[in-house]
Amino acid sequence: MASNKTIYRINKTENYVIINRHLLEDSQLSYEARGLLSSMLAKPNDWVFYISYFIKNSPAGRDKVRRIFNELIKFGYIVKSEHRSEKGHFSSPQYIVYESPSLCSSSEDTVPKPENPSTVNPSPDKPSPSKPPLLSKQTKPKKQVTKNTTTNSQKYVWSSKLSDEHKNSILSLLKEVDDYEAIQLLLDELAGQIDNIKNPVGYFRTILQSYLLGEFTPAKALQVQSSREQKIQNESAVERLRKYHEEQLNQQIKSYIKK
Repeated sequence: MASNKTIYRINKTENYVIINRHLLEDSQLSYEARGLLSSMLAKPNDWVFYISYFIKNSPAGRDKVRRIFNELIKFGYIVKSEHRSEKGHFSSPQYIVYESPSLCSSSEDTVPKPENPSTVNPSPDKPSPSKPPLLSKQTKPKKQVTKNTTTNSQKYVWSSKLSDEHKNSILSLLKEVDDYEAIQLLLDELAGQIDNIKNPVGYFRTILQSYLLGEFTPAKALQVQSSREQKIQNESAVERLRKYHEEQLNQQIKSYIKK
């Protein structure tokens, strides 16, 4: 007699995970996202997540893994966080994973700081210095300037010594980095060092790699930002003085007319 069974399961005495059925049947999520989330929930509770670990251990490829991460972030299963230490070091993005989005708003957990990562993870979690996530051989500068590229360029303060070609090449490296303040700090570091380097894009690639590894320490950026803020203050003071003299002149003209 033929069996009616369509699923054959192993006897679970060890090496198994209990997962809430809701996420496995959440119609908002793609099957890829459900699978990756299940893999993440199989890790120990103090696991420190690096997206580079899943890129390295998945046949899906970098772009697809990032897209799945963004999908899980969108629907509240993952919360992304970055930290800047008192010494100015930026961490690589880190993540808190929730078995249900409803846990996100009530959780008091915080993302573990990069200075004290969990020792549970194997060493491959951190990206290899020779192949950081955004600097692989697959990354290619855009061949043409699109309207979107121009708009993105206008969001940042650039060194006046950078050509449009340099800007577009740098933007192509930044297309998956979404921290505006960190990007501006890197651009200011480039601006502060630009007189001492021959290849601005190559130098920017190097400091971007340091940022992605959580090892970037600004040497010139803070000075550049301070000078820019001082310039803005000076221009503001000059503008206020101009308006004051203009008002005084208008008052004198009105007084003269009344006479």
